[in-house]
Amino acid sequence: MSVFTEIRSFIQDYAKQRRFFRVIFAIALLLAVVDFFSRVFIFRGAQRWAFESPAKVSFRASPSPENVDRLLQAWFPPPKIEEVSSAFREVQLEAVFKTPSAQRAAMLILGSSPEQPAERRLVSVGEIIEGWTVSSISLGVVVLQRDGATKEMKLFPTR
Repeated sequence: MSVFTEIRSFIQDYAKQRRFFRVIFAIALLLAVVDFFSRVFIFRGAQRWAFESPAKVSFRASPSPENVDRLLQAWFPPPKIEEVSSAFREVQLEAVFKTPSAQRAAMLILGSSPEQPAERRLVSVGEIIEGWTVSSISLGVVVLQRDGATKEMKLFPTR
């Protein structure tokens, strides 16, 4: 065999291989396109593209503030004066400040008694402490009332 015949057979083999790889590439491309259309692009009828309004949702009306207050009073009634222990503990004012809801609050120290140790309690207007109702809280002064009697506690009393 001459060199020319070898080169010619080599070129023919290469051409056959190239043709084989083109067929494989075309089949792979066709499979990729079919896979794309089967997964991503789904043919749908016109009724599937039509807009549907969402289902209406109805909510219950929120309860009125009066009903909420009535329920809270029923669930957590304020203590009655008779329920408070008969031994009065000394009450001292420790601090006055504003709460996040922009109301004033006071920190009171309740002295110890034979039945209870000393404790701190955060109070706001309207709460009952040792039978006394907190009637007002102003800057440095807390006023307590009970049976018409008034007790005024100052943060920095002058002597």
